[in-house]
Amino acid sequence: KNRGAEDIQKLYPGLRLYTLMYEKELPVLVTPSEHLVLVLGGSVCGNHPLGSGEECLGNGYYDMTTQEFEQFVIAMSDICAESGTELWTWYYPDTFFWWLYDLPNIYTIYYDVKWYYEHGVTGFYYEGNNLCPGYNFENLKAYMFSQVAFDPEMSLDRYNELIKDYLYMVYGDGWENMWKFLQMYVEAGDQVGYEGGNTEPYCWMGAYSRAFDLVSVDYIRENYETMRALIVATIDEFDAEKAPGGAHRIDRIYRFLCVFDLLGLGATYLPSYVNGDEASRRKYEERYEWVYNYYINSGMEEYVYKHTGFKSPLTMNLDSNPFLQFTPASMRKHITVMLG
Repeated sequence: KNRGAEDIQKLYPGLRLYTLMYEKELPVLVTPSEHLVLVLGGSVCGNHPLGSGEECLGNGYYDMTTQEFEQFVIAMSDICAESGTELWTWYYPDTFFWWLYDLPNIYTIYYDVKWYYEHGVTGFYYEGNNLCPGYNFENLKAYMFSQVAFDPEMSLDRYNELIKDYLYMVYGDGWENMWKFLQMYVEAGDQVGYEGGNTEPYCWMGAYSRAFDLVSVDYIRENYETMRALIVATIDEFDAEKAPGGAHRIDRIYRFLCVFDLLGLGATYLPSYVNGDEASRRKYEERYEWVYNYYINSGMEEYVYKHTGFKSPLTMNLDSNPFLQFTPASMRKHITVMLG
C-alpha cells in the first residue's frame, strides 16, 4: 500500500490512496505513508459503546473486548499521527443476516462517533442497511450518524432533539409513540444476556447477529403488548390523506408492525399459544394470520428472499414457533430452547 501511494505521487502529487486495513495486529516493521487514508475494517461489540467502561465479553471481527479494541485504535491513531496518515474506520451499525431486525444501537452510534473523534479518527465509511426500507430504524440511524459525524461535539440532549424531529417527519402526529417504542427497543437490547436469570451481558455486533441476539426474549415477551400498542397508536394517529406521501408512509408503518409482530409472536409462543388459554390462543392465531398474509401479499417475502435467501413457510403452521419457521432466531442454543 505504501509503494502504491508513493508511486501515485509521480502522476498526482498530493493525492491520497484510500486503503483498508483488516490486520488485527499493530504494524511493527513498517509505518504507513503520509499519502494513505488508512481505514480500519471490521468492528467489535455493538452493544457496549466505546469509552463507556461497560463490561464487554468481546465479539466481532477483531475478537477483542471493547476495552481492548480501544487500546488498539489509540495505538493506531498515535502511529498515524506520527507518520501523517489519515485514519478512518469502516463502521458496521447493522446486521446483514435477515435484514428485518436492526441493532438497537442508536445511542451506541452517538458515543462511538464521539469517541473516535476524540481519538484522532477523522473519517468513516458507514455501511448501513438500505435494502429493507420501513422495516426498522435503519434510516433513522443513518440520519443520526450523519448529524453526529458532522458535529461530534453535540450534546446528548441535542442528539435526542434531532431524533424526535426525525420521528415527527416520518410518523407525523404519532411520533411520540415511536419515541417511546425506540426507548423500549434500546432497553430490550441492553437486557440481552440476562435472559432466564443469567448474570452476564451478551455482546451483539454488526454484520451477522440474529434477531434474538439483538433483543432480550424475556423483555420482548413481557413488553410485547405495550410496544405493539405504541405502533398501533401511531397508525391510528397518522392522517394519510393530509400527509405528503401519506399512502407510502402509512404502508411503511404497517410493515414495521408486521415485522415487530413476528418478533413478538416468536417471544410469546410458549406462554400465549402452547400454554395459553382458549382466548389467548385465538388471539395469537388471528395475529399470526395477519402477519403471514401481510408478509406475503405486501411483497416483503419476495424482497427479503432476494437479499437473504430466507423464504416464509409454505403454509401457516403453529405446531412450532412461527418465528423459527422464517429464520434462525439466535446463535445461543438456550435462547432457541426458550422460544420453544
